[in-house]
Amino acid sequence: MKRIIRIREVCSRLGGISRSTFYNWINPSSKYFKPDFPREVRIGNVVGFLESDIDAYILRIAESTGLNSLKEI
Repeated sequence: MKRIIRIREVCSRLGGISRSTFYNWINPSSKYFKPDFPREVRIGNVVGFLESDIDAYILRIAESTGLNSLKEI
């Protein structure tokens, strides 16, 4: 079963980034926009992200920066 995680947990998994940084990353109008960031999932008024998408994104970043594991992030 796919798990949906909320923004607070996403920020925590990304090294404790702030919510404002997170929103800049997903806002196409921001100069900090990250087009490769996973897309949100909406269920009614609730917004979240697939846990597997976030894990894959973190792993991709770790590999591209030469880190050996997620623990080093």
